[in-house]
Amino acid sequence: MLSTSRVVSFGFAVGLCFASTAAYAHLDMHYPPMRSGNQKSGPCEGVPFNGQDVPVTTLEPGSTLTIDITETIGHPGHYRVMFDADLTDGEDFPDPTYCDDVRTPDGVSLLADGLLPAQGGTCPGFHTPSERNVQSNVAYSFDVTLPDIECENCGIQVIQVMTDASKADANGNWVATGGRGLYFRCANVRLAYGADPNPDPDPNPDPDPDPDPDPGTGPVGGGCSATGSDAGTLTAGLIFGLIALARRRRIAAGQ
Repeated sequence: MLSTSRVVSFGFAVGLCFASTAAYAHLDMHYPPMRSGNQKSGPCEGVPFNGQDVPVTTLEPGSTLTIDITETIGHPGHYRVMFDADLTDGEDFPDPTYCDDVRTPDGVSLLADGLLPAQGGTCPGFHTPSERNVQSNVAYSFDVTLPDIECENCGIQVIQVMTDASKADANGNWVATGGRGLYFRCANVRLAYGADPNPDPDPNPDPDPDPDPDPGTGPVGGGCSATGSDAGTLTAGLIFGLIALARRRRIAAGQ
C-alpha cells in the first residue's frame, strides 16, 4: 500500500504531467487569433465560425497581414494560407489533393502556398531546397496580402502540410485525413475600410484540447503522453493530491 506521502507526490505528479502534456499542440496561430479547437479537424478545428468566444479580428482590405504561428512539434512539409469572404454559406477551404499540391496564389481565395518548405519523409525531393530546419518550439511569421474587399463574416485558414514518414500509409503514400498529413488553424476576420484594427492578442492562447501524442520529427522532451480529456485528469490528480495531503496532516496532528 502506498504511504500518504507517496500518494501526495503521485497525485501532484499526475496533475503536473497532464498539465504539461495538454500544452502540446503541434501548430498554434497567435495572430490573427485562432479558434483554439482541434487542429486535426478540418477545415476549421471543429469549431463553428459563430461559436461562443470565437475572436474576430478587424483588418484593412488590401493590407498586408503578418500571420504569427508557432510550430510546437516540428514536421517537414509546408504551409498554405486561404481566405473565405463569407463563412455563413460554408467554409470553402479545399484541402490539398496530395503533399505536392502547391498552387499559384490568386489573391482571392488562395493567398499563399508552399511557404517554409522543409524536406523529409514523403514527397521526396519536392521540398528541396528547404527554407527551414525541422525543429520544435519555433515561431514563424509570414506576410500575405488581403483581398481588397469589405466583408463581415470572412475567415483565414492556415494549413500545415506534413510529410513525415509517419504520415504515410503502409505503401508510403501520403495521407491527409485523420490528422496525419494536415493540421488546420482558422481565424475569423472582418475587413472594413478605415476600421481600427484589433490589437495583437496575447501570444499564448489556450492549448489545443486534443493534443497529439505523435512526437513528430523535431526533438521533443518529457515523459508524458495522453489522449482524451486531459483537463479532467489534471483536475482529478490535483484533487487527489490535496485530499491525501489533508489526511496526512490530520494523522500527524493526532500523533
